Amino acid sequence: MLPTIDDALKELEIAGGINPGPWTKHSENVGIAARNIAEKIPGMDAEKAYILGLLHDIGRRIKFGPVDIPTHVYEGYKYCIKKGWEIAFDIKEHFEEQMGCSIYDVLPDIGKTTLLTPKPWRPPLKLICPTMEYADAIQEYRKAFLESGDSMDGCGHLRRYDNSQDWIDEIHALEHIETTPPNWVPCSQFILVRSEDNKMLGSIQIRHHLNDFLGKFGGHIGYSVCPSERRKGYATQMLRSILPECAALGIDKVLITCIQGNEGSKRTILKNGGVYESTVYEPEEDVYLERYWIDLSDYQ
Repeated sequence: MLPTIDDALKELEIAGGINPGPWTKHSENVGIAARNIAEKIPGMDAEKAYILGLLHDIGRRIKFGPVDIPTHVYEGYKYCIKKGWEIAFDIKEHFEEQMGCSIYDVLPDIGKTTLLTPKPWRPPLKLICPTMEYADAIQEYRKAFLESGDSMDGCGHLRRYDNSQDWIDEIHALEHIETTPPNWVPCSQFILVRSEDNKMLGSIQIRHHLNDFLGKFGGHIGYSVCPSERRKGYATQMLRSILPECAALGIDKVLITCIQGNEGSKRTILKNGGVYESTVYEPEEDVYLERYWIDLSDYQ
């Protein structure tokens, strides 16, 4: 069964009280969009589409922070099973698409109609602020780029530091305008870590506002993925997960750039709603950069 529209709206209101944030408004907009689409397609149930849209992110009712990537899907599945809603099986499909494995591999005690006590589970990926707990992983990440010769985008000055504490100290300094060096802007730094082995898979940095250089070439966000871990969707997941953080910083539209011809980075941006604006020439690096904007109004 499904909840009624009134019940779904009430569930969303309660969930927003437990874990406030722009996700509830986003869910309302998804519900409206789903209903409008369903009304124009013969055979589709507009009321059901509205309810499913309202509840598609209901797992965010659990306050777990911004960045354990599949956690809200997992929590939504558990909650819908508990309530007896058939939406649980739509969530199950989304979970397995995101995770690349069966939900029963992760939660073998969950039956298809009854929620049993799940075994302890950690999200396989976590996007977190760097700490010394990951000092070795940070240096392994740095080493991989030094050996490959690739550009370490979205890492600040990590290339310079063979001591992770020095990099972390720089990150903390860049979080505040008072300790940000001239010609820089305040930044927030995150790393993508695999829980199974604590390997650092990626790095992503938010620039809180744009100066002249960033406004033309660098953009609000820089990111990179470990050379051995590319083509696995990690960049797309990092960027998707960081957009609410950008909105929380008061950014209305995110500018992201990529080198012309970098099809992987271009796909990452487009998958997250990037709209192409222009291509500019950056003389210092002798490269052409494609500029894309992502509207964050759904996250406000």
